[in-house]
Amino acid sequence: MRKSREKVVLLATGSEIIGRGIRSLYSVIEEMISSAKDEILIVTYTASGELEDLFGLLKEAALRGIKIRVLINRLEDQDYSLRKILNELSRVSKRVEIYSFRDKSGRNLHMKVFVVDRWRAVLGSANLTWKGLVDNLELGVYLEGGLAERISDLVGELIYASEPYSPSDRSKTALNT
Repeated sequence: MRKSREKVVLLATGSEIIGRGIRSLYSVIEEMISSAKDEILIVTYTASGELEDLFGLLKEAALRGIKIRVLINRLEDQDYSLRKILNELSRVSKRVEIYSFRDKSGRNLHMKVFVVDRWRAVLGSANLTWKGLVDNLELGVYLEGGLAERISDLVGELIYASEPYSPSDRSKTALNT
């Protein structure tokens, strides 16, 4: 049983902000991936394939047997390099699931959420891009505890309502374009 203690830490990108008790968003996400024991959930509006180190850590996690679920707004509209990297990641393990969010009313999925083991989460303004995680000035929060678990439940609901890219469907999806 987990301790019920909640933890909140301020995160940021940009050397002007990091320090003085504010941790690097990118470093915290790297630590979370490396220490994951069961599951990683990623939700983002956009992402880019230029984060080789981060995707390398996700690949290592998949090889360790960690379940990885990625939900991206309108995957078919994302950059080819990202779709290619996600396709490669999904081939590492059957426990890697990629989803595309498409809302019939035209709304976008604009949240940026990263959850590990249903107990640790990062919420912030940064997209999963080099600019978002390194260059831009962004803020976020790291959460531990029941609130992270609730976020995980909400993300699960969004994933359930989204379109999965299963291995049998890959030949006809945007992941192979």
